Amino acid sequence: MRRQSLKRHTVGVLALLLLAGAPLFGADGAEETAKRCLELSRAAEANGDFGSAAELLDRARRGASSEMWRDCTRRMMQLALRQGNAGEAKRLLAEFQQRYPERAAECRVVTGRIAFAEGKYDEAVQLLTAAAADASLSHDEAVAAWQTVVRAQLAQHRYAAAEASAAKLEDTAGTEEERFWGRSRRIFARIMGENPASAEAFFREKTATEEEKRILDELELLYWLRTGDFERFGKAYDRVTAGVSSDEPDILLFLVNRAAGEFLQQRKQAREGEAYFRRAIAFAPDEALRRRTMAQLIDCCIAAEDYVVAAAAINRYLEFYPDDPKAPELRLNAARLLAKAGRPGEAVTVLYNLLDDPAIARRDRFAAGCEAVEVAAAGGESKLEQEALGRLERFARDPAEKAESAMLYGHYEYRAGRFDAAAARFAAAAAAGGETEETARFWQLQSLVKAKRYEAAIPVADSLREAKSEEFRGAAAFYRAEALENTGDTAGAIRAY
Repeated sequence: MRRQSLKRHTVGVLALLLLAGAPLFGADGAEETAKRCLELSRAAEANGDFGSAAELLDRARRGASSEMWRDCTRRMMQLALRQGNAGEAKRLLAEFQQRYPERAAECRVVTGRIAFAEGKYDEAVQLLTAAAADASLSHDEAVAAWQTVVRAQLAQHRYAAAEASAAKLEDTAGTEEERFWGRSRRIFARIMGENPASAEAFFREKTATEEEKRILDELELLYWLRTGDFERFGKAYDRVTAGVSSDEPDILLFLVNRAAGEFLQQRKQAREGEAYFRRAIAFAPDEALRRRTMAQLIDCCIAAEDYVVAAAAINRYLEFYPDDPKAPELRLNAARLLAKAGRPGEAVTVLYNLLDDPAIARRDRFAAGCEAVEVAAAGGESKLEQEALGRLERFARDPAEKAESAMLYGHYEYRAGRFDAAAARFAAAAAAGGETEETARFWQLQSLVKAKRYEAAIPVADSLREAKSEEFRGAAAFYRAEALENTGDTAGAIRAY
């Protein structure tokens, strides 16, 4: 591992020097520099540094012969597509078409691959199928076309069509590697299709290399899952994955582990499924799949009622994708999960962070502050509730926010038996007006009666005589009578009753 890192570092330094124009090997001319850039680009690509590889290829094109320029541009288009950069691929394709108008069939292949990168799978299949039938296309170009057709059909879950295309690729293969590429996709399509059990015969075939055997073993894991035999899957899993490092992306092991997680979650064994989703995330070959699987892991943890782990999974997701438009909602969900797990202190901390975040809409910040109060109250954390109320009160600005803040503070004082203080809070909420005014008056009235401040309670009861709520009108009449009785106005109390 250290040797590989040193090699990657060396390649990176050489690449930077060449890109900066440093004459590493003497001034031997543009053609020689182009060759050196080409060599370094291959090393950068092999190490997964596609950005540096593309820059080196672009540098190589400047002093390259026509043939080298063509090869460099082809590779740059391939790198752009590997990175999902369809716009850059289109730009390079336009340059290529201008120089080589006679290479129309090859350009159609690239156009089809760009359509695939953009998720336009029907268009990609149509373009590439037509291009592959062109006699002017080289064997390698035709193989690339058919491989993308298979990928597009698999992405559409058109497994029967993908199997037929893969079989065609297998039949016309020029090398054992090409043949097995088609064969392995045929098997995958069969497993994922309507009759996965029919794929069993494929696994009795002999393989030519250890790599082919490894791929078939991994496909067989998927086969056991698709046929519902988790016992045989479990027995084979440790053997097949022994010694496999999750440091490197692996689409097949990603699919196997994700399928295992889904299998267990569907069978109400979500806690066991969590581990497989985590492995799937480690093997994910691109950001889109990693992102979706992290969301699946969160759902799986919630289904397992593993709320603390689910909250941690949300935080981990947000470390990777802090700019997700749903980030505030996810943080709120994390707080609710912590509260559900009986950790009100941790939940309130998350809610405070939302309250204090200026990047979030004010109404959402205020709602988070209100929820912090409610979580602390539900958790029986009186000191924490008072602290949250203080923060919310300081944040409240407009009348509606002040009214809501005062209402929450009033309920806190009421539960604590401090009825005078509660009445004052509810009075402040009522004075702010708005939708909560009648509710605030109702609670103010109850608080005054509890505090035995009967004379003060009578005008509040009178203000509720015309309340919209029948419940409030009835309560007002009852409490008014009680207040009159306790002030010595027995006749008035009888009339009120």
